[in-house]
Amino acid sequence: MKDAIYAYLVDIRNQAIDAIEKRCNERISLCQREKATELGLSELVAKATKAGKQLLAIQNELATAIGLDPKDYGARTLLIRSAPNTERDEILNSIFQHIEDEEIEKLREEKRTKLGETRTAYNKITETVKQMRSEKKILEYLKSLGFKVEEIQKHKKEENKVKPSKDVLFPCLVKE
Repeated sequence: MKDAIYAYLVDIRNQAIDAIEKRCNERISLCQREKATELGLSELVAKATKAGKQLLAIQNELATAIGLDPKDYGARTLLIRSAPNTERDEILNSIFQHIEDEEIEKLREEKRTKLGETRTAYNKITETVKQMRSEKKILEYLKSLGFKVEEIQKHKKEENKVKPSKDVLFPCLVKE
């Protein structure tokens, strides 16, 4: 049962981190789009997006022509060292790595702080659970924190009862 509890905590932790990243990235992207408009970069970013997508299409055609799977790493780096960011927000993110902006940096710092606090909280919860011996107490503890303990059952692994052949287990006994 403890394995199921740990798996549940990891799953919920990952969901929390994903939610924070998504929410923070949306706020950062919105701010970057606004700043790009203020700086007159929107048109250039649109051109870069279009050119990047064209380059990717050519690269995919080239990969296919020489027998590579376009999704393969080698194919994705035929024309340039790494695949270009072709989405507007990815391009803006790259641009704003080189432009100092207090508001954007504040949003990035807020994201780092929230992620750090979330990871720390889940690490503490996991450590507390590890120290508890009684499953009943663990479930009560998690429930008191607001976790949906009934979902833990979904994380139970079915027992693996594998019966390998004797040839695999004892190859030295197999006569050829």
